Amino acid sequence: MTIFQESKIAIPKQNLESWAVIACDQYTSSLEYWDEVKQLTEGKPSYYHCIYPEAYLVAHQDRDILDLEKVMESYRHSDYFRLYPDSYIYVIRTLSNQKKRVGIVGQIDLEAYDYHEGTKEKIRASEKTVEERIPLRKQIRKDAALDVSHIIMYCQDEKRELIESVNVSNLEKIYDFDLMLDGGHIEGFLLIGEEKEKFNKRLEEYERRHDFFPYAIGDGNHSLAAAKEAYLYEKSELKRYALVELENLYDPIQVFDPIHRIIKGVDVDIFLKEIEKCKGDKETIQILTKDNMYTLSLSSGGGAVVQIQAFLDEYVKQYGGEIEYIHDVKELKEVLDREERVVGIILPALSHEAFFETVDEYGVYPRKAFSIGQAKDKRYYIETRFLK
Repeated sequence: MTIFQESKIAIPKQNLESWAVIACDQYTSSLEYWDEVKQLTEGKPSYYHCIYPEAYLVAHQDRDILDLEKVMESYRHSDYFRLYPDSYIYVIRTLSNQKKRVGIVGQIDLEAYDYHEGTKEKIRASEKTVEERIPLRKQIRKDAALDVSHIIMYCQDEKRELIESVNVSNLEKIYDFDLMLDGGHIEGFLLIGEEKEKFNKRLEEYERRHDFFPYAIGDGNHSLAAAKEAYLYEKSELKRYALVELENLYDPIQVFDPIHRIIKGVDVDIFLKEIEKCKGDKETIQILTKDNMYTLSLSSGGGAVVQIQAFLDEYVKQYGGEIEYIHDVKELKEVLDREERVVGIILPALSHEAFFETVDEYGVYPRKAFSIGQAKDKRYYIETRFLK
């Protein structure tokens, strides 16, 4: 039995434009976005009524978990869904830049997954898990009737033989629609029969070839961690599995944008002297002050963000200061221009080749290590499976 498996997948029969909403951990600083989602789904069956957007937590806006559970229970026993036993769903997502991303939705065995640092399980988190974010999600998951998933899991298929070899022309298209609020377009195809058997053979070969570490979670790790904790709380057969979308790390569409660092409230001379201790002959970073730019080669190959985050955490403990995370280099330079006692660090893009190696060597990437594309291009809830 493979770790990634076919599943009994449920998909809404109609009005998918209303059902499909973006992952709960997106637009966390934009209540306006979620207010618009609320208006678009009001009085309609939708996954919006099943999730707890993190924007509400940030804004200290409560959402009744019991109501979410009741809605999921009512949906579970409704006639809203069409069921596809022993199936995968092949997904083609047209992103905001009009490029296409492909993946396959199936289930994973949570017995093979561990989100803790240093694990040697076959499915691992790629970024550090903030454990304080798990209890609420676990509370929702443990009594949920639906597995509402936005998780993306990566395989490391450099030859692009596993997912990309599926002959889509042989598959039945089961949905095709525009996602709400500029989310792009999405198509889903039923992967069964001969194409499924061919895929399963390639999957078995892939898992044999990468037996030590075949999969890493790219998006949705906190939700998957909550699913694992809910399974440990009640070891039912249904809760043992979780829906994910499998994508290939080596698909050219996969972009890992670096998240740069700014450290405020520092003595610049002391900071520059201390960071020199990281010097080596591996990856290169840029260090910016108000008046100068320095280049520093690090001692940690494949793990610039790992080494720099560890250095910054230790520096703040010893000397004080405040670390901020910023995506845009132009914005970083604007901060340097207008503020005193501040240093910026521009990190390199993450290497696809080093991604799995870094997770294996360092346990996980640190918090805010990278960003996988724009918020509007993240996964929407479409497929589900019954947990009761």
